[in-house]
Amino acid sequence: MRGLAETFGAITLVNALPTGIGAAAAIDLPVRVGATLTPAAPGRVRVARGTSTPLVERSAGAAAERYLGEPADVLLEIDSEVPFGQGLKSSSAVSSAVIGAIANAAGSRPTPEEVAHLSADVSQTIGLSATGAFDDAFASITGGAAVTNNPVRKVLRRLELPDGLDVVLWNPGGMHPPSPSARARFAAVSEEGQAVVDAILSGDPFEAMRRNTVLVERAMGYRYRDLRETLEAAGAIASGVSGLGPTLAIVVPDDACERVRSLLPSAGNYLRTASFRRARTTSGAGP
Repeated sequence: MRGLAETFGAITLVNALPTGIGAAAAIDLPVRVGATLTPAAPGRVRVARGTSTPLVERSAGAAAERYLGEPADVLLEIDSEVPFGQGLKSSSAVSSAVIGAIANAAGSRPTPEEVAHLSADVSQTIGLSATGAFDDAFASITGGAAVTNNPVRKVLRRLELPDGLDVVLWNPGGMHPPSPSARARFAAVSEEGQAVVDAILSGDPFEAMRRNTVLVERAMGYRYRDLRETLEAAGAIASGVSGLGPTLAIVVPDDACERVRSLLPSAGNYLRTASFRRARTTSGAGP
């Protein structure tokens, strides 16, 4: 039995650490997972052409427990374009795609909410995410932008972003720590975080993004303000730290993309342009 699933990376509009309310928007960095099940095998999880990780193993185990009626050997083929540890939701996208592929191989078609809930539980259990990153997982599965209450795993609002926009992704180098280690840094800005939530719930994702990055930069020690102001003067609509960084995501109109990219230091850094991924017309983490 074989199943396929595709999810996507995402950028942060609202970080969930200050209030528990988060928002993420999917971008066109795909994760594709194929799962082949062999019934009556000893129940191993293997990853073709790669090394398994605790996230992959626990995601596969959670999916097997939920969707398989008997032990099976699980062979996973994982192809991800999302860089790890840079704030672009690689953990949520990979976990959700693993769960979706195993569920599909077993003949199940779970809802995006169900897959995202399971992924968030795994991420929180193994200490990768303080909140579970339900917003990241849901957006990675469905496309579009999603606002969620992460502690209760509830979708509060869906947003479609305007056409004609690109997202320039710039990383000056390095990786972020697991979010549980940063929880205390965000406790001090929880009251200010409510204004960010108000902006996203009013339907203004880019104002939320601007306000969010001020809090994240303060909590994490990034010094992006001068660069952000330069980029907006050159035509960027908004820019902000994605997740816990260090990636800066810059939203730009198509016709300003090259001008904005030219202002970013590029030697030795991650620099890529992606498009927003529109919401799927079908349910589930499908192929």
